[in-house]
Amino acid sequence: MGTSSSAHAQTRAEMEKAVTKAIEERTKEHLKDIEAMMEKKKVLERGEPIAVLKAIHQTLMDFDSDYGSLPSEKVTEVSDDFQGVEHLDKESSNYHFGLLIACGHADAKFETLASLPFAAIKVKADLLVTEGKILEAGECSLTYNRGLDTGRDRTSPLVLYPIVPGKKSFDATAAGGKAYVLFVDGSVKVYDVAADGSVMVEGKSFFDPTQPYWGGKMNLCYPLLKDPS
Repeated sequence: MGTSSSAHAQTRAEMEKAVTKAIEERTKEHLKDIEAMMEKKKVLERGEPIAVLKAIHQTLMDFDSDYGSLPSEKVTEVSDDFQGVEHLDKESSNYHFGLLIACGHADAKFETLASLPFAAIKVKADLLVTEGKILEAGECSLTYNRGLDTGRDRTSPLVLYPIVPGKKSFDATAAGGKAYVLFVDGSVKVYDVAADGSVMVEGKSFFDPTQPYWGGKMNLCYPLLKDPS
């Protein structure tokens, strides 16, 4: 009787050990799956802004080909194609990207491209592009560097995300601690953003005017913040 009871206890202990081991192995596999999913999520999060910026670059180049320059107030002086953006501050990126929609180079879907997630702006596109509705405040999260020439300024930053509106500083939380910069030549570079919003390039601030890629042309147009009322 004692021997049988002892054997039963041993068998039970072995079963419990086997079950525990199986649970541990399954947990490890599950954790690996979670890590793989998180890594994929990071890749997707990093890839989305790049794809968006490249799509915007193509639209900007088409605009330049048709009008002889990138979006600016000056181009409106030589063409009547830009009705419907009078409500926008001409110093804002909303205005400059709005010109792409006003002239027909981009449609309502462009508002989705221009409104990458950015909590500081509470950005959300309504996809309405009738007169007075094009890229209203709170519908753009991209910063535009105005006054560049597609021939002479190939290595200059053209579109930047996510910059804190009105400041030469990136938002450290909006894009997972990354900054995305589209250059005139169509390339996109990704930088790590420090907790204070700074990005360092070759030991100097990204926004240091002596950085060779600025070439003396840093005229940033920021997104319009949505009126909290």
